[in-house]
Order: sequence, then C-alpha cells, then structure tokens
Amino acid sequence: MNAFSMGQGQLSLSDAQAPADDAPAAAPPVPVAATALATLPWQLASTVWRGSELLQRSGVVVPTGHAGLDRELPGGGWPCGALTELLQPHAGVSEWRMVGPGLGRLVAEGGTVLLIGPPQPPHLPGLRQYGLLPERVVWIESDGADRRLWIAEEAIKANVQGAVLAWLPKARPEQLRRLQSCAQRHSGPVFLFRPALVQAEASPAPLRLLVQPGTGGGIRLRILKRRGPQHESELELAALSSALERVLPRRVVRSAPVVPALHHGSLVGADSQVVVAGLD
Repeated sequence: MNAFSMGQGQLSLSDAQAPADDAPAAAPPVPVAATALATLPWQLASTVWRGSELLQRSGVVVPTGHAGLDRELPGGGWPCGALTELLQPHAGVSEWRMVGPGLGRLVAEGGTVLLIGPPQPPHLPGLRQYGLLPERVVWIESDGADRRLWIAEEAIKANVQGAVLAWLPKARPEQLRRLQSCAQRHSGPVFLFRPALVQAEASPAPLRLLVQPGTGGGIRLRILKRRGPQHESELELAALSSALERVLPRRVVRSAPVVPALHHGSLVGADSQVVVAGLD
C-alpha cells in the first residue's frame, strides 16, 4: 500500500487503485507560469524575466571590483540608473573599500565622483589607491538633513557623468521614492549610505546591501534585496587594497579591531559648501 502524509490526516492509495505496471506514467504538472510563457510569441517570451532567476539584462552596470559580488548581482555590477543602498552599523567604516574599486573605473573614463555629506573628509592619498584622482572628486558638505536631501536630488537630476554618493541616514520612504525616480534618468550609479537599523523598512532601491567589517581587513555583506531570487548566504570580500597589504604587518591585518567612526562637526560654518578635493 502506498501512503502519503498530508497535514493531520493520511491519504492512502490502495493496491486496487494503484496503476497497472504497463500503464503510462503520468506527466509531471507544468507550472502555470511556464504554460503562459509558452503561449507568447518568441520575441516577447525572450524578454520576460522570471522572479526566481537572477536578472541578466539589467541595463548598464559598473563592475564592483569584487568578483565574488559581481557574480551575485544582476548584470554583474553596480546598476546605473537606479539607487543602491549600502547599510552599515557605523558610517565611515567600509564605504570606500566597498565602492572604491568600481569608482576607479568610472574616473578612468572621465567621470566624476560627487560626495554629499560624508561623515568624514575624504582622505585623498587613500582614494588614489583606487584610482580616484583628487581633481575628479567633488565634496559637498551640508549640516541640515533636508538641505542634504535637496542637494542629492538636484545632483542626480543634473546627470553629471560619474557617480553620486550621498549619506542620508534620516531619509523617509517617500523621499527615497523621489530619489529613485530621479535616479532612473541618471546615467551612472547612485549610492545611498544609511544605518543598518533601517534594513527592515521598505525601500524602492532595487539593490540593498548590509555591509559590516570582516576579518583581515575584509568586508562581510548580505544582499538584502536584488532583482532576482533572495540571497540567503553571507559574502566575505577581501577588500584591503594591495598597497595596504604590502605595508601592514600580517598580524595587524588579521586582528585589527573594528573602530566606530568618529562623528565630526561641520568643518566650515556655511550650511552647505562645495569643496573640490585636492584644492587648498
């Protein structure tokens, strides 16, 4: 007797009901989605993306510089024309190790990196290690959250060739939706840095990553949201620049503690001011 457990009861198939040995095997059920897809013209069916699959035709992307991460992202890199949210326990800890390698490629192609409200002044010698030339880095400082949000929106709308990086810890959902709408018309990547505490909140950003310091100067991250199936595992990226690897003793690289970012006050008295990195 064949028996199948279902819930609290039991569904049994008696010997008398069992199919004969020479009876043809029943065909496995065809998913409804597959049936519907088969009825579409091939030109249209080839453009359909299933939510259970990693989106490959995701438009223009910029390789992240981390091969392990590129394999898990739609299109193989940071998306252009969309928001990317990087969530961290502490601001100012892992941003450049995360995005620096990819931004170096943009700068090499003539792009500009626009920083809006970073928690610390950009360290120019460190940025050079990623190929970020000081004359291609623009730092905009603003104390007010609303002012910083307005600057970010206007910077995205300007669609200057390159990337926009904005630190917006207090942005509300409706403000994020407006930024995403603007980002869809931006030719480069747009990064928003926000606290890890907001990871449970809804966000219009197609890509969201939870980033934390890892071992050996690396980065641990989880892909919270992407255009594709949910990513369950945690990624460990070797994110220490080759220059630092040559300088730092191996024991320091292995056991360096995580230091919370310092929260600096305004370096200038103005509400907002444009500072071109590298200029006195």
